[in-house]
Amino acid sequence: MKGLVEGLRATGPAISNILASSGTAGAAVGVLHHGEVVHMAGYGFKDVGHQLPMDQNSIDSLFSLTKFMTAAALGFLLDANGASWDSTLVSLVPSFRHHNATVQQETTLRDLLSHRVGLAQYSALFMQDFGRLYLDKSEILTTASALPLTAGFRENRSPTSLGEYLMKHFFEPLGMTRTSVIRGPGGGDASEGYMALADSTPARTERPFVGDDQIMFGAMGVNSCVKDLLAFYSEALRAGADQLARGATSTEGSPFRHVPTLWSSQVPLPESSLLERSYALGLFRLQLPQPMTSSTMNSGRLPNPPVVARGSPPQLALYHGGNSAASQNWAILLPETQSAIVVLTNTMANCDAANLIGSMLLETLLDSPQKNDYEELSRIASNAGIEQWRTLHASLEKKRIIGTHPKPLASYTGKYWNHVGNFYFEVFLDECGSVAFAFQGDRTTSHSLRHYNNDVFAWTLTQDENVATGRFPYTSEGPWLLKFEAKGETIEGLRWNQNGIRDGEYFHKGEYCNSFSTAN
Repeated sequence: MKGLVEGLRATGPAISNILASSGTAGAAVGVLHHGEVVHMAGYGFKDVGHQLPMDQNSIDSLFSLTKFMTAAALGFLLDANGASWDSTLVSLVPSFRHHNATVQQETTLRDLLSHRVGLAQYSALFMQDFGRLYLDKSEILTTASALPLTAGFRENRSPTSLGEYLMKHFFEPLGMTRTSVIRGPGGGDASEGYMALADSTPARTERPFVGDDQIMFGAMGVNSCVKDLLAFYSEALRAGADQLARGATSTEGSPFRHVPTLWSSQVPLPESSLLERSYALGLFRLQLPQPMTSSTMNSGRLPNPPVVARGSPPQLALYHGGNSAASQNWAILLPETQSAIVVLTNTMANCDAANLIGSMLLETLLDSPQKNDYEELSRIASNAGIEQWRTLHASLEKKRIIGTHPKPLASYTGKYWNHVGNFYFEVFLDECGSVAFAFQGDRTTSHSLRHYNNDVFAWTLTQDENVATGRFPYTSEGPWLLKFEAKGETIEGLRWNQNGIRDGEYFHKGEYCNSFSTAN
C-alpha cells in the first residue's frame, strides 16, 4: 500500500501541468482502495484572486455526477412505495403528459434513468448566460411534454423534494457535512467558477445556479467535495458487494438498495469493440482496458482516444463525468477492488482535464504496465478545443450566402414562444437600431444579431467573448443561428437548432397562444 500511496502522490507535477495546459484554475482528487481512503490532494486554486488553494473540502457543482445519486434515491423509494424499476412514470406521476402516446403511456423509471426514452436534449432551452436557469422547477413536466423524439423509444407520491430526500436518507447519515442541495453563498469552502480563455488562462465566471429549487435538479443539482464523495461511493461499493454476494436488494444499515440493478447494463453503447460498453442507471459501464470516451468532452478533441489501463487485467469500471459552464468532474468505481477515484475541478477548461487526471490516477492505482502520457494528451486536446472555435467561424463564413438582404429590421421584432409557452426570445432594436435578442426578455444579458443571409441572423461569439457571457462552450453551428420564417413579407416565427437536432425547434411570433400546430 505504501508504494501505491507514493505513486499517487507522484502524479502531482503531471496534474499541475494538465491544469496549466488546459486552463484549469483548481482541482481536487481522492482515491479509495479496498474500501479505505488512500489519497486526497488539491492542486491550483479554488479562488485565484485570493490565492486560496483547492483541497478535498472544496465544494463544486457536481452536475451529471448527480445522476447516480438520483438513481440511488429511487432505489431506496421503490420498496417503500410498492413500485418497481419498470413502473410507468404516468402511474407514479399522473400529471405527466407527452404528445407522443407511447412515451406517455410506456415510459418507465428504468427508461428515464438509462436515457433511452429518445427525447431531445434541449438543455440550452433553460440554461443560458452565466448558467442562469430561466425556467422554474415547476416547469419540468411542462417542458418534458413538448420535447421531440430524436431516437426510437427505448433505443408525487411523496411531498418531500428529491434534494430533501437525498439529504435525509443519504448525505446526513453518511456524514457528508459539506454536501448541499442548494446554491449557497460564496466564500468558505465553496470554489469559485472559471472558464478557460483562448490563451489557456482561467477567467472568473459565475458559479453554477444549481440546487433543489432549480429545474433539472435530479440530473445536475448536487454540490459536494472530494472528501464527502469518497464516503458516498465507499458505502455504495460496500452495499453493492454485499447485495451481489447474498442475492439481496438491501444491506443492513445502508441507504443503498437495489445496487446490482443500479450497476447492471441497460443500454449497449455503439462502439468498435468486442469489450462491453453500456449505460447502467446513472453510470456508464466499461470493461477495461479500453478507451473511456463516454461522458467526456475529450471524445471530439482526441482523434485517437487513449486505451486506458493497457496491460492491466480486465475488470469492470463504472464511471461518469459532470460538466457545467464552470466545472468539470469525473468519478470512477471499481467494484472488484472496492476502489473509487474522484476528480473535481472548478473550471470549464479547453479540454476535459478531469477525465485525463482521473484516467491517469486509474492507471497509477492499477499499476498499468503501459501508461499513457496524459500531459501530452492534455496539450493535444486543449489545442483542439481552442481550434474548434476557429473552425466554427470559418465554417459559418464559408456557408454564408453573399449578396442577400434582410427585410426591414423592425419586422423581426417581437416575442417568439416555444410550443408550451414557458420560454421565449424577445427580439428588439437596440439603441443603435440594430437587431438584438434576449432570452425570456432578460435584456441584462442580451445579444446582438448580425445578418447572415436572407432571413437568417447570426450571433456567433469568439471563445473569449463566450467566456465573458459565461455560456456553455457550444461549437456546433446550430445554436448560433436564428432562422426566421416568413409568410410573404410577414415574419411568423423562427427556428433555433439549439443542440444540433434536426431543423431546430420552432418558436411562434406574437403573444403566447397554444393554437399553432405541434407539427412545427
